[in-house]
Amino acid sequence: MLIAEHLALVALEPTIGLARRSLRQVHDQGFLAACLLMELAVQTRLGARGEVLVVLDSLPSRHPLLTRTLKVVRESSGLLEAEQAIKLVAARIPHLRNELLEALGRRDLLHPSRRRYFGLFGERMFPVRSMQAQNEALDRLHRAAVGAQNDLHGLAMLFLCHVSGLNHRLLTAEEAEEARARIELMRAEIALELQHNAELLDEQYSIQLMVKLSDAIERRAKARS
Repeated sequence: MLIAEHLALVALEPTIGLARRSLRQVHDQGFLAACLLMELAVQTRLGARGEVLVVLDSLPSRHPLLTRTLKVVRESSGLLEAEQAIKLVAARIPHLRNELLEALGRRDLLHPSRRRYFGLFGERMFPVRSMQAQNEALDRLHRAAVGAQNDLHGLAMLFLCHVSGLNHRLLTAEEAEEARARIELMRAEIALELQHNAELLDEQYSIQLMVKLSDAIERRAKARS
C-alpha cells in the first residue's frame, strides 16, 4: 500500500467515510501530492541534488498515480524544487483523494458511495469495509514512532505526520514525543552524512528529498495555521 493510501485510510471516519474533522488536512490535495513524491523518494526513483529534484529511475511504476507523478517531475526539465513539485503535481493530477480511495475500494478495503444534497449527487464517501486494513495502517505509524519498524516507508509516514502536526492526533503523547526526538536525531545524522560525503549514492539523494519534502509540508502547515 502507498504512503498516501495508508494515511488517507487512517484519516477516514469508518462509518461515514469522510475524513475526521481533526485529520482533514490528510485528504488535502497538496498533502497527498507530497505523499506521492515521498513514495518515489522511498523507492529511490526521485532524489534531490541541492534544492532541485532529479529523476533517478524513469521506468513506469506498477501504480499509475506514481507513473503520472514521475512524469510531471520528468517533464519539468530539472527545474523543480520540493515545494514547486508539490504544487505542480497537485495541479496536474486533480482529485487525488478520490483516485486513491477509489483504488482502495477496488481492493474491497472501502465501500464507495455518495452523499446526496437535495436529491442530487454530492461528495464521494468511502466507508471503511476492512477495519483490519485501517488498524494495520495506523499500527505501522505507531511502530515507526517507537523504532519498532525502521524501514523508509514507515519513516516517511512519520516525517509527514510530524511536520504537519498529525502525530499528536494519531499517536499517544508519549509516542509523539518519542517520534519527535527520533526525527530530530535522524535529521541531524542525515545532514552530517550529506555534508561529509562528496560522492552520494542514489539512496542518499532520495533521503535528501524526503527531508526537503518534509520541510515544504511543514511550511505549508504553518502558513495554514
